[in-house]
Amino acid sequence: RKIDQAGPVHQIVDQRTRARQEPAALVIGGDPAATVPGDAGKLRAHPGEHRLAPFGMAERFRALRVGPAETDPHVGPLISGKQRAVVKGFVTRAQRDIERIGLLNADLVMPVYQPIVPYLARMGVTRYEVCYNIINQSNLRRKDDYRLHRPVKVLSVGRQFEDKNPDNLIRAVSLLPDVELTLVGDGPYHQHLRDVAVACGIRDRVVFHPSLPNDELCRSLADYDIFATHTEYWEISKSVLEPLLAGLPVLLNRRHGDPVPELSENICVLVPNTVEA
Repeated sequence: RKIDQAGPVHQIVDQRTRARQEPAALVIGGDPAATVPGDAGKLRAHPGEHRLAPFGMAERFRALRVGPAETDPHVGPLISGKQRAVVKGFVTRAQRDIERIGLLNADLVMPVYQPIVPYLARMGVTRYEVCYNIINQSNLRRKDDYRLHRPVKVLSVGRQFEDKNPDNLIRAVSLLPDVELTLVGDGPYHQHLRDVAVACGIRDRVVFHPSLPNDELCRSLADYDIFATHTEYWEISKSVLEPLLAGLPVLLNRRHGDPVPELSENICVLVPNTVEA
């Protein structure tokens, strides 16, 4: 069976396997905190060579039932949120036990960034390899002209909710008369951000795109002057990786808690999450 999750969820595939165009026996993709029924009723056929399935509660029960002796390898991604809740949604002891069983019985766990590695160590997981999110290389264009547009074009991409709330970017733009901000994303804070733009009197200088095809977004990255965003998540996300690879100057906030190991002053500018910064 070749199955994939419905919807634009991360598809975590070993880059070396893809580069060699070799099929992986089984890659378990999706949000590890999601509770899923485990049947194929909500899944659609996957056209590629990799078999994908959600790594949710059902897969953890399956790992407990079949153990490591099953023929197909289990390869599971691990995606973190904030430091205080690395895997969201697992609040009961039983759920944490299922999480541990699923991870310990996987042939390979693929953290999608370094901050999750200490969590795996606490869980006793030794079979892991950091494999970053797949990047849309075929549509990325290297920025080769760093002359500023007039107005200066600033891009911010991400889901719009409390821990990734970019409203200070809007307020900062209101203090800079020759800057235009484009926000790509949606979420529970979307209307709040529109209201902030109106309240700041710069509705005409803040462009909202609730969604854009990733191909189109990646092709346009080099046309912007700066990428800026706010996140308290302990991660390096795809929406940050792609501007970095396109050569955009990247401006990020210093998150509360430990810094993200991959994000340093060598590759981006880190500032406090304030209007003045």
